[in-house]
Amino acid sequence: MVRIKSFFKENRDALISGVIGILVFLLLFGFSAMDVTGYRLFSRGDPGAHYIGWRFFKDAAWQLKPGLMDNLNYPNKVSVIFTDSIPLLAVFFKIFRALIPETFNYFGIWICFCFFMQGYMASKILRLRVKNRLIHWYGVLFFVLTPAFIKRAFWHTALTAHFLLLIALYLLLKEDDRENTGRKLIFWGILGFLCSGIHLYFLGICGMVAVFAGLDVFLRRKGEKKALLIPFVFGIPGAVNTWILGAFDSGMAPGAPGFGYYSFNLNAFFNGYQWSRVLYLPMFQEAQTEGFAYLGLGMLIILGISAIFLMIRCFYVKGVIKKIRPGIVLLFIVSLLFAASNKGTFSERLLWFIDIDNMGKIKDFLEIFRSSGRFAWIDMYLLMAGGFYALEKLDIFLDDRERIIWATLGETAVFILALIQVIDIWPGLIYRAYDVRNTQAFEDNLTDPYWYELADSGKYAHVCLMDKGKLREDELYALAFYAVDHHMTLNDFNFARALDYNTGDVARDYADSHTDNMIYVFHIDSFEEATDHEDMEVTLADGMLVGVYY
Repeated sequence: MVRIKSFFKENRDALISGVIGILVFLLLFGFSAMDVTGYRLFSRGDPGAHYIGWRFFKDAAWQLKPGLMDNLNYPNKVSVIFTDSIPLLAVFFKIFRALIPETFNYFGIWICFCFFMQGYMASKILRLRVKNRLIHWYGVLFFVLTPAFIKRAFWHTALTAHFLLLIALYLLLKEDDRENTGRKLIFWGILGFLCSGIHLYFLGICGMVAVFAGLDVFLRRKGEKKALLIPFVFGIPGAVNTWILGAFDSGMAPGAPGFGYYSFNLNAFFNGYQWSRVLYLPMFQEAQTEGFAYLGLGMLIILGISAIFLMIRCFYVKGVIKKIRPGIVLLFIVSLLFAASNKGTFSERLLWFIDIDNMGKIKDFLEIFRSSGRFAWIDMYLLMAGGFYALEKLDIFLDDRERIIWATLGETAVFILALIQVIDIWPGLIYRAYDVRNTQAFEDNLTDPYWYELADSGKYAHVCLMDKGKLREDELYALAFYAVDHHMTLNDFNFARALDYNTGDVARDYADSHTDNMIYVFHIDSFEEATDHEDMEVTLADGMLVGVYY
């Protein structure tokens, strides 16, 4: 009991900041966004893929590696990692599948939790340097309203977990020479485990922070070798958890084409693409929205003030440059260059291009994190934290009386800048809120009674898509819902990575083998192929050809 009281006392501001995050979530999306029995928000697009992946995983038999399922890539197995269904939560709730409703989902409450943790970790980071309580609260609001964070909500569900990156940055920024490095290693290990169980991109992003966190401690503490263990202690639990969740048993290619396409435009920190009333700049290519990292007009003004002050301080105060932490500077540079990728761009201009097509293993590694623009989130949050840290030092040349007056002026100024920030990003906030609140539930377009005659017969256990690539998304999702609602398997779906083998070849093998408990679905353009199978009865239903063996 004493420890609990102590925890709440020490973390009071952080917990209140977490509540601020929840309030922002509710103001934007409403209570209905946390509905755990409906799937209105998770029935189409990427959220639909996450939800369908969870439904199949919940129904699948337990495997030796608990993250695997054998009913969504039938007859092969696939990991829930590759449906981006937040594997740790999927495994946890699957334990209780006998107690939860058929349509249960955890995605809404997960996103609300991410908002709580965004506020909580923002407070922890700001409290490292910011002592002024009002400026601290305004800073929390800036972090919770980060456009790149809110943009992911109810879109890339697992990637809403920006708090994982904030934890990594907190461990990096927490500079305490008296703290035991061994204790920090435990936290890094836990973080690696969490990253691999939520989204593998965070394993890469936070892993980069871990590398430079180890380097930073090593340089600051005059060669403390234990610090160099940080990236290994982070990476090993992450790799082991990834293995346990079945990622290496799914037949998935580790990478995918697109490195240099889903990149970071060097104007992204001040390009309020579809979010700002003031700053709207062109991009080199549309896919650079993956590197969206707009800071907001209010935050940009804070950074401008901070930059001017830093230059003045370097001129008048000796030893300032010596206090700069090289590990953080290197992290900022490396993550920025990786985010920009081999195709560096500023607005519509190409600044550099490095051909990686003939680089073999280097290319293979880079394509594991093909959406390299997401690594710019590291720099985005470092800039935000640095801006507020600098505000705390603006009164360095003042006496005590002048500091009191300056603090009041500073609080007023940051309040005004917070208003400017909200006004500036208001279009983006309204769009995200409207889009989520007005998302329509999935409308099943399988209306032909024939589908349900087949399902009700009890004869069929599998749905086999003969040419999935030709299906529209609404057709694919309708067939996936049909299969999972009737506890059938599906042979193919939209996964986060491409399979190493051709599922179409597997489907044709099944069709040639006259499997009589399987429903074969052909695209309307594949009439000749559908009617080429002897003894297969083919029926036109809802614009698709449905074949069965009797």
